[in-house]
Amino acid sequence: MTDSQLDFRVLGPLEAVRDGEPVPLDARKPRALLGLLLIHANQVLSTDRILEEIWGDDQPGGGRRTLQVHISKLRRALEPDRKSGQTAEVLVTRSGGYSLVVDPDRIDAVRFEHLIERARQMGASQPERASATLSEALAMWRGQPYEDFGYESFAQGEIRRLEELKLTAIEDRIEADLATGRHAESVGELRALTQEHPLRERLWRLLMLSLYRSGRQGDALRAYQGARKQLGDELGIEPSPELRRLEEEILFQDPSLQLAHEPASPQHNLPARVTTFLGRDEEIAQLNRLLPTVRQVTLIGAGGVGKTSLAIEAARELAGGLRDGAWLVDLAPLQEPGLVAQAVADVIGVGEVQHAEPLPALADRMRLKQLLLILDNCEHLVQACADLADSLLRTAPGVAVLATSRQALQIPGETVLHIQPFPVPPADDPSVWLAADAGQYDAVRLFEARASAAGGDFVLDDVTAPAVVEICQRLDGIPLALELAAAQTAFLSASEIAARLTDRLAAVTGGGGTRPARHRTLRGMIEWSYDLLEDSEQALFDRLSVFEGDFSLAAVEAVGAERDTADEQPVDLLGRLVGKSMVVAATGHGAETRFRLLETLRAFGRERLEERGETPSVRSLHMRFYRDLVEQAESALRNPPRAAPVDVLQLEYPNIRVALQWSLDHEDIAESARFAGGLLWLWHFRLHTMEGWRWLERMLADAVNAPPAVRMRILGPAASASWGIGDLLRAQAVCDEAVEVARSLGDREGLADGLFARGRVALAQGEAAAPSFFAESAAVAEELGDRWRRARAQLLVAVGEPETRASLEEGLAVFRAAEDGHFEAVTLTQLGRVALAEGDLGEAKRVNGEAINLMVMLGYRKDLPYALYQLSAIHRLEHELAQAAAFGSRALDVAAEFEQPLLISKSLMHLAAAACESGLWADAARLFGASTAIRQGMGAASLTQWERSVGVGDLVAATEEALGPEAFAGATDEGAALSLAQATDLGYRIAGEIGVHSNAAESSD
Repeated sequence: MTDSQLDFRVLGPLEAVRDGEPVPLDARKPRALLGLLLIHANQVLSTDRILEEIWGDDQPGGGRRTLQVHISKLRRALEPDRKSGQTAEVLVTRSGGYSLVVDPDRIDAVRFEHLIERARQMGASQPERASATLSEALAMWRGQPYEDFGYESFAQGEIRRLEELKLTAIEDRIEADLATGRHAESVGELRALTQEHPLRERLWRLLMLSLYRSGRQGDALRAYQGARKQLGDELGIEPSPELRRLEEEILFQDPSLQLAHEPASPQHNLPARVTTFLGRDEEIAQLNRLLPTVRQVTLIGAGGVGKTSLAIEAARELAGGLRDGAWLVDLAPLQEPGLVAQAVADVIGVGEVQHAEPLPALADRMRLKQLLLILDNCEHLVQACADLADSLLRTAPGVAVLATSRQALQIPGETVLHIQPFPVPPADDPSVWLAADAGQYDAVRLFEARASAAGGDFVLDDVTAPAVVEICQRLDGIPLALELAAAQTAFLSASEIAARLTDRLAAVTGGGGTRPARHRTLRGMIEWSYDLLEDSEQALFDRLSVFEGDFSLAAVEAVGAERDTADEQPVDLLGRLVGKSMVVAATGHGAETRFRLLETLRAFGRERLEERGETPSVRSLHMRFYRDLVEQAESALRNPPRAAPVDVLQLEYPNIRVALQWSLDHEDIAESARFAGGLLWLWHFRLHTMEGWRWLERMLADAVNAPPAVRMRILGPAASASWGIGDLLRAQAVCDEAVEVARSLGDREGLADGLFARGRVALAQGEAAAPSFFAESAAVAEELGDRWRRARAQLLVAVGEPETRASLEEGLAVFRAAEDGHFEAVTLTQLGRVALAEGDLGEAKRVNGEAINLMVMLGYRKDLPYALYQLSAIHRLEHELAQAAAFGSRALDVAAEFEQPLLISKSLMHLAAAACESGLWADAARLFGASTAIRQGMGAASLTQWERSVGVGDLVAATEEALGPEAFAGATDEGAALSLAQATDLGYRIAGEIGVHSNAAESSD
């Protein structure tokens, strides 16, 4: 008798089946014994352990003998044909214990696991087969696993494991079903499962997705609120970033939701490899071990030792395991510590943080991210980098920081790795080295690779090996120094390089000195490489050191102008510098080749430029080039589309920033003012609002006695930017001055712009004069024949006038013809208000949805709250309070992300209105108080006319009546006392309460 005819079923009541017939197992102890042995199939269990597991503290007298009796009974049941004295084949005796010998596939739980694994291997490419396989696996279940032993301690762990596997298999099967289009069919099952397992976010995600794909967007958003409520009540936590991202995609009707909803591929901005990466295997392996658990690692070492290359290479391997990828922030171009946080925010893409407290703002934006942040070249901004890293480590648990510096950041939790130069052959007589032996060292391998790529005929062989070994020894294995030396093989032999290098290093390292030996070695190598350049090449190299970050060929030609060697064009000299590894070239923006200097070389070049006495003149050339570039962009930006010129300004901003600083420090304000107009668009669309305002404030201060025309060049952009600074009184003063100066100059375009800016401020302040400013702006534009400015001025006229719709539709046609997506979206939002005022809620939803889609597609996320809180009001008026809360919450989310206090207050006001309609009177009062306090702090009106038109004022009064004056005042005072961050958190919490309250009310109906 063998076990081949026996099957065991544990996914329900325990059963043993032989040839399709059940094996009689009536006695409880033999059944428990079989259950225990099946959990540990093909393992030996000692007699003592079996007794402990089956009987625990209540073991019978003569326990071993009793166990033998039950073993004997179980053997007879499992092997009834076994002869007396014949060795057992199924339940066998082993030294000190027993073992159930069975083919694993004869146990249904094992077969179940194998089917799950098979389905997973099919992946997303075969969803039909995966679903069928998982259904087959789930059909094997007959109840609770090991159902007979649900209260036995020996079975508890296995029961929990199998039940978790079953639930995961169900989720996998539904995921596969959704991938095949079975959306509506899955809703009912998912609703039941989320009720049964309310803390499993994956089930909520699948429910949201199935509802959305079934055309039930509102129900999908309501499901999110249900998940948020369950997680908050039970665990006190917010939904995961994945679930929040899905809610955002549903809100914006992201087209990707119609496909299988898989996580996006990890993103990064790591530069493409242009040369083979050699060596550092141990360091990369160490970083791979450290960074998943140690969240702050700093690579320190001498300049040129390869810290940046190592960090980038390690990040390539780590990025794939991080949901939000790996991001490199090159800090070398920055000189101002206060700009570090915004530099990181720009690279990660989390918006504007240049406010009073940029570090907390950045940390808050990144608290849900899972990514690796590389802070490269920290040594000149050590304290700023330390503060930033420390803030992120405390606030954003999914963020790891990898820094490169010449010194440690010295923050809690930091792990420091000292990066050493490449190993070099021992300091024996170089002449004894053969190519095969020398080639085992990373320093030699690097020199060989770079020399082979230099364009000469270098080959590492037994003839060249001694010279290469000597070069590597002389250069201490410093990678940058080796690469510079290898570049010379295009015109020098290895022996010639070694001989000249020996002379040079003897000169620069003689006499001791205070610089560390390796630093002196690198400097000597740089000096030697520099001395090998022709005079004209040296001159251009020195000039290139004025650039921050990377730069274009046109910029090179600009700073290389005004030189005596007119027969040698900068482009030719640049090519030779690239060939000699003094300049790095790489394809960057679009198809344009961008150039940069390594930081060590840049610092050397700046020393040489200063020694030449050319720093002021070259800095001026640099400044004029970027000022002209900004003015060209300003001219292009006067007529949409604007994306391309703004992209150019963004790309060149590191150099524009230092050019503007140089201009302000060294030139008349009339010259500096020429930067303002073009940069306004960059500051607005790329979210450098507060940094832009600081530049404009500096310009206005410098221009206090400037001629009116010069001051007007600054006032116009300042008036346009002032609405977003959170100080409406200051904004009003700037706008009033802009209007006054424009009138005095007869500057009609400036007047139209200033009046529009003043109207926006007046609208926020609640001034009755706001329409008059817009009307005059439109009239001036009419005189000019400027249809775009006229359409813009008519955007914000009061809704409800008979001509409003026609005026907006006319403007919409103007903006579409001009390909101005930004103002097209704003106009659609205003048309949504008109439809709402006309009582056509369906049309209001449609145009606001169109506005949202356009804003998201074009990247104008900063303006999203206008459409989102309008949708909140629409759903509230339709008594769809869960949806109202969802859109209000999302409006709040975007407004908080970009730190727009006025829009935060408006979002809170609409959430308060939804809370009032839900009967959450005290919560509504707190939100009303918080919203009003924010507006009062910045000089804005407590309630806008539009908010009154959609019933918000009536709901404030209803809340006071419901609570009573005293309780209402107390609750509003509570809200008014909250900080901006606390008010935002309150808004999120109450949005969840509204969703749950709404669900409960509908269920009772």
